[in-house]
Amino acid sequence: MHSIKRTVRLPGFLLLLALAVLLASQAIGQRGGAASPSVVVTVNLRQVLDGLEQRSLAKAEVEEMKNRILAEDERRQEALQELRTRYDNIPESDEEARDAMREQIARQALDDEAWRRFALEQVDIEWSLRLRDLDRAIKTAIAELCEIEGYDVVLLDDSQQELTVNRESRVSREVQVLQQMTSRRLMYVTPEADITAELIERMNNAYQAGG
Repeated sequence: MHSIKRTVRLPGFLLLLALAVLLASQAIGQRGGAASPSVVVTVNLRQVLDGLEQRSLAKAEVEEMKNRILAEDERRQEALQELRTRYDNIPESDEEARDAMREQIARQALDDEAWRRFALEQVDIEWSLRLRDLDRAIKTAIAELCEIEGYDVVLLDDSQQELTVNRESRVSREVQVLQQMTSRRLMYVTPEADITAELIERMNNAYQAGG
C-alpha cells in the first residue's frame, strides 16, 4: 500500500519541479534582457587640447600678456643700467653722491626683481584659470555628446602616449619609464570607439557660434 502512494505522487512532484525550473529560467532571461550593454567610447585629451580653437586663443592671449611683461622688464633693465652708468660717471672723490647712487641702484634692483616674480606669477595664475575653463568646457561638451549619441562611459585614451624621460629629474630614467608604463589607463583602443575628432568639431563649432 505504501509503495502505491509513492508511485502516484512521484509524477506530480516531477511536474511541479519542472514548472519551478521553467519559471526560474524565464525570470533569469527577463532580467538578463533588461540589462543592455554599456556603450563605452574614448577621448584623446592631448589631441582635444591641441585641436581646440578656444585653447589656441587662450594661449595667444596669455602669451601676449607674457610679452608685455617681458617688454616692461626690458625697460626696467635699461633704466637700471642707466643708473649704473650715472654711478660710473660720478667722481670717486664724491663719496656721498656715490653712496646715495649705490643705495638707489640696490633698491631699484630689489624692486625690479619683486615686480618680475609677481608679474610672472600672474601669468601662471592666468594660464591655470584658462585651463580650468577648458576643463569645464570639455566636460560639458562630453556630457552633451553622450546624451545625444547615447554613450554611457567616456575614458581617456593614453594608449598611444610616448614614454619620455626628464634628464633634469632626480628620479632615474628607469623609474620614470616604469611609472609611465604602470600609470597608463588603456593599452589598446579600437578606432571605432574614439570620439576625439567628433568632440573637437563639436566644441569648435560651439565656440565659433559664441557658445
